[in-house]
Amino acid sequence: MAFTDVFTPQWLKDRYLFGVDLTDDSGNPYPDALYNAAIASSVQILEAELDLVLTGTTTYTDRVDANMADSDSFFLTRLAKRPVWSVSAIAVQFGDHPQGQLPASWALVREPLSGQVQIMPGKELSFTLTYNGGFPLFGYESLIPRRYTPGWFNFSYSAGYDGTTNPYPADIQDAIGLLSAMLPLDTAGDLLVGAGIASTSVSLDGLSTSINSTSSATNSGYGARVIQYMKRYTKLMESMRARYRGVSVGVL
Repeated sequence: MAFTDVFTPQWLKDRYLFGVDLTDDSGNPYPDALYNAAIASSVQILEAELDLVLTGTTTYTDRVDANMADSDSFFLTRLAKRPVWSVSAIAVQFGDHPQGQLPASWALVREPLSGQVQIMPGKELSFTLTYNGGFPLFGYESLIPRRYTPGWFNFSYSAGYDGTTNPYPADIQDAIGLLSAMLPLDTAGDLLVGAGIASTSVSLDGLSTSINSTSSATNSGYGARVIQYMKRYTKLMESMRARYRGVSVGVL
């Protein structure tokens, strides 16, 4: 499922834009493109801010260097995309030589958010596959001993939130909603009474009515809600950075 199936214009209206007049001067509703653009931009900002994949669960492949000094920690490796759900394949490769496959069951994912994986050899050892406490080898015994080999490991793995199998946490949903609401709120605030108009009045046969908004050259009609949303978003991001980025540091 794509993130656009979860974070829809109606989702944004129901949860973060309730009570807001989302029509132009002629009473026409704002196009869905406005909401979709705001949501897509917010998701991209949060992906960069939190170093997470929010656009769906996808299979990625990382090629990782191998250092003999890391063998004591079973080659603890931090993969590029997070959260990591599973590893589907592990290969070893020297330069552009053909790959040798290690059992995918050897991959130990301790915590999806950390993106960290270790290689724990299992019972699949055979005469064609050796693991002597150093580099896992497959047909490259002539390379022993080597302390460091660039691009030795190839990990194929599944990572990212998709809203179904790997649902979005509540705080991520809230952050996307708060940030996505900014563009519609700014647009609606500017058009609250009319484009560029802060007040209007009508007089007929001694009867008159007037409407004044908070709109001005420096403030939109929904400026108070924008300010409150930004305060919530800023506070929320403080805790989210600690939760989602803090786990990237591992201690052995």
